[in-house]
Amino acid sequence: TAYEIPKRDWSSDVCSSDLADVFVQAGIPHNQMFCAPRDVMTSLVGFSMHQGIIASVKAPPLIDVIDVHLPCLVLNGIADSENVGTIVRTAAAFGWKSLIVDERTSSPLLRRAVRVSMGTLFSMRIHRTEHLPSTLRELRVLHDVDIVAAETHESAVDIAAKEFRVKTALVIGAEGHGIADDVLRACSTIVRIPLHPSVPSLNVATATALRIYEYASQHGVR
Repeated sequence: TAYEIPKRDWSSDVCSSDLADVFVQAGIPHNQMFCAPRDVMTSLVGFSMHQGIIASVKAPPLIDVIDVHLPCLVLNGIADSENVGTIVRTAAAFGWKSLIVDERTSSPLLRRAVRVSMGTLFSMRIHRTEHLPSTLRELRVLHDVDIVAAETHESAVDIAAKEFRVKTALVIGAEGHGIADDVLRACSTIVRIPLHPSVPSLNVATATALRIYEYASQHGVR
């Protein structure tokens, strides 16, 4: 409703695009496909940079903690949707299927996160929590999981020295302030990536990819 849509009934313009066959093969009924000028589509979406195809879909339901599959990713305060999308795409590439996000993390179901994830977001089982430390403690009780914090800390071990358990939950914090103290206390171990002193940190998505790859080098692609 934030955009003024031209008053015209487009429902009679059934899509005749070459892509219509692709949509039919995906199980979308022909009477749910319509054509409209690009300015109308831009008005509906709210931005001009798209490839001329839009869809209305239902968001997948969130899951309970007991239904989390391991290994899983845990996002603590990651506000950038593009970082969330990139992290999800990396996790999916190595076969990780579950994601836990807290109340300060950008929703992985936002348009930008879904786009950057290249649609892999829809292969993920998502649990959203309003109190991450409690959720991590519950996760440990339910699944006997090793909760690994990705953080630079005096008690952290180098990633090369970490023997990942199959049942691992990898906690990722925001680039600015890292993992919150109460969340860090709920973790089993802390793992760091050794860096040259001139570069104190990596982009959060890059750092996550390195840790997931290290897990895969020990246990394979899930």
